[in-house]
Amino acid sequence: MRATDLTHLNHLKTKTNGSPNLRIGVIDGPVFPGHGDLEGARVTSIGSSIDISCRNISSRECLHGTFVLGMLAAHRTTQFPGICPDCNFLVRPILCEETDSYSCPQITPNSLAEAIAECVEAGARIINMSVGIPGSSVREYPTLKEAYDLAARKGVLLIAAAGNQGRIGQIPLIQHPWVIPVAACDDAGRLLAQSNTSTSVARNGLMAPGYEVPGILAMGKHTTWTGTSMAAPTVTGVAALLWSLYPEASASRIRTALLAAAGRRRGIIPPLLNAQKSEQFLRSKS
Repeated sequence: MRATDLTHLNHLKTKTNGSPNLRIGVIDGPVFPGHGDLEGARVTSIGSSIDISCRNISSRECLHGTFVLGMLAAHRTTQFPGICPDCNFLVRPILCEETDSYSCPQITPNSLAEAIAECVEAGARIINMSVGIPGSSVREYPTLKEAYDLAARKGVLLIAAAGNQGRIGQIPLIQHPWVIPVAACDDAGRLLAQSNTSTSVARNGLMAPGYEVPGILAMGKHTTWTGTSMAAPTVTGVAALLWSLYPEASASRIRTALLAAAGRRRGIIPPLLNAQKSEQFLRSKS
């Protein structure tokens, strides 16, 4: 079954391409904006000293950033159209391409917190985070909590990939109650073995297709990738389409529509995203 059928995404895609008034932060790798599928996309770089473009178009960081952006922003006439191509995208590269570990450190809680704050300041209403933080699963990160609290106060939705370590239990990046963590499933709606999950993921999050998801690479090519990084943009895209259709809705209302319409929550596996029911929920409350 295609991902659009599994999540009823086409129900929304036939209604809107997304609103240019809606800004989506994409915290990921740099991107290759010259890809033909991104022609006409509204893409802006966030971070005064950060270049949006890839230095090495074959680096994994460039491939990852381009793929994730393409899932959202590729125009609708392409082989693999984006979910909300008419929205505005604020790209904040955080994955570094350099091979020197001194000039290219790993993502830290502080660097992610800074990226979130910059996206919020730039007017993002939704932030997609298909990234992870290495380190302990039990440590608390005050700066990251402050950034998440800021997003919650400003009404900015935070949607994060749950990670691909096959871990069951606490994951600092997605532990905050405002974050919507996204686990990955196969085309039959079954949780992928590599997808992280927990009781908090099941309580606050969703599941979306993440197996052999088609998308774009740099150099004008296409491919399929698997993982929670591919599942998160589907939830982000649905949130963007919902907000485009119901621009007066609050962030809490959009969040509730995503989570409440998905169905029962139990155990450690979150319910599957259901775009059609989310839209029906908003329509019934408007």
